[in-house]
Amino acid sequence: MSSKSGMKQLQSLPYLFVLCLLLASLPMSCESEPPKLRKADYKLIDTLVKEQTGPLRPVLDSLCDLRFANEVERARDSIFELRYQEFTSKLGK
Repeated sequence: MSSKSGMKQLQSLPYLFVLCLLLASLPMSCESEPPKLRKADYKLIDTLVKEQTGPLRPVLDSLCDLRFANEVERARDSIFELRYQEFTSKLGK
């Protein structure tokens, strides 16, 4: 029985070693401060975003227009329904 427990300990040894390595490397992977961006970096990022999203703008605007029309219609219908219920409840009393 002692030989079986000794074998289990030997088999778990690599896992324990890897776990210790991972735990020891955690503090080394953390940076103390994030890198600071300069004004030129922000300009470059802004330019790249505008270039990439520029062709999508007409598509997104048309989707927004379609959605707006549907939302206005739905809101108008719900207001009419609410007023109709108020009107019929006052007539019923």
